Amino acid sequence: GGAKTENITTTPQFTVTGPQPPQIGALRPDTTLVTVSIGGNDIAWSSLVEPCYTPAPGFDAKCRSDATTARRMNDALTVLGPKVSATLAAIAAKSPSAPVLVVGHGGTFGDRGCGPYVPTSDADAAFVVQFFVRMNGVLADAARANGARFVDVAAAAVGHDACAGSDRRWFEGLVPRSFTMPLHPTHEGHGAMASLVVAALP
Repeated sequence: GGAKTENITTTPQFTVTGPQPPQIGALRPDTTLVTVSIGGNDIAWSSLVEPCYTPAPGFDAKCRSDATTARRMNDALTVLGPKVSATLAAIAAKSPSAPVLVVGHGGTFGDRGCGPYVPTSDADAAFVVQFFVRMNGVLADAARANGARFVDVAAAAVGHDACAGSDRRWFEGLVPRSFTMPLHPTHEGHGAMASLVVAALP
């Protein structure tokens, strides 16, 4: 958890079990498959959407109309593309014969808020969804430019956001209703995402 692009290529990652070497060290010339889910922590996406949160249901932060929020999101996405591209190029150089699947982001937010789990207005929740559409566009472009394949999670996750019932929820919100970390996939969500990866295998 918490990995950034540099933790794949150059920088050890410090975890509760001690420092972990850069992930790329696990790759070999004969590696047959690489899956990558990266980028969200590089841009600290959760901090980008914080201006959308409200203190109680019925309020509207109107982050969708805030110029500072828009600028921060735009700046973050501008920086993200080159970082992901460089990471994918390094992976391809280490394992040139391996198919590389880039797993997309999004799904936590749907078209409505539901405090305290997704404490936003409906309009701002939809705005955050569009931010992830743009982010996935950046990831998909980087994948395409480096001969990788993009796996769209957000489209399949519609109706399974953090506001959904326990029988349909793939993601937890700001306040989780299970042992899952806040703003992360649930057990069911991980299973669904794994199925999407398998379906995308060449």
